[in-house]
Amino acid sequence: MHKAILDYMNSDAFRPTANIAPELIQELFTKVAGDVKSYTKDSPDELKPKIN
Repeated sequence: MHKAILDYMNSDAFRPTANIAPELIQELFTKVAGDVKSYTKDSPDELKPKIN
């Protein structure tokens, strides 16, 4: 897949119309995501984390 994408980008068919700042792309790979809650308010009590 990597080679296919590079081949496409090197072809005449690749004509991007949007400009994206390099910092935005870098942020996609360096920004740390927040905590994920593995439950919802509708989850049964036994699946919710216990609060001490």
